[in-house]
Amino acid sequence: MTGRARSIRSAGVLLAGLACVLLGAPAARAQGAQPAPAADANLESYIEILRSDLRTQRKALMAANMHLSDAEATRFWPVYNEFEAESTKLGDLRVKLIKDYAEHYDTMDDKTAADLSTRSLKYDSERTALRTKYVKKLSKALSPKLAARFLQIENRIGLLLDVKLASELPLVK
Repeated sequence: MTGRARSIRSAGVLLAGLACVLLGAPAARAQGAQPAPAADANLESYIEILRSDLRTQRKALMAANMHLSDAEATRFWPVYNEFEAESTKLGDLRVKLIKDYAEHYDTMDDKTAADLSTRSLKYDSERTALRTKYVKKLSKALSPKLAARFLQIENRIGLLLDVKLASELPLVK
């Protein structure tokens, strides 16, 4: 395994681990563990810290794999930072969705299940639209080839997180 492949794998394992910790708490709640109200406040703080760490790791993974010249980096990072800000807002929707799922897991009715399904599909659509928007911006700021690399890295990170999330959340009863 090359050094670069090893760094990609290590970063991927770290991201998946962070996602497990980040998303494991709501999943545990969905399986019946009900923390006290004070624990809920601590959980919120913990989730925000983990999300911040996850953003830092995403940025490091992006930096390690984009292979940008100094001139390209000068054009890339401002656009990436815009993407990250919008992605964080979108992530807020996903966290809310997971929390709502966990809250209603034991009492899920058809109306709630339909609402959660609709919101989940909307999240997926908005995530695709966000990536599309920034691939176009990066194609103009850099090149279509570097924009494609950005998309590949972003998709790989997203897939790792999606797989981990899917493995942590129980299926609807």
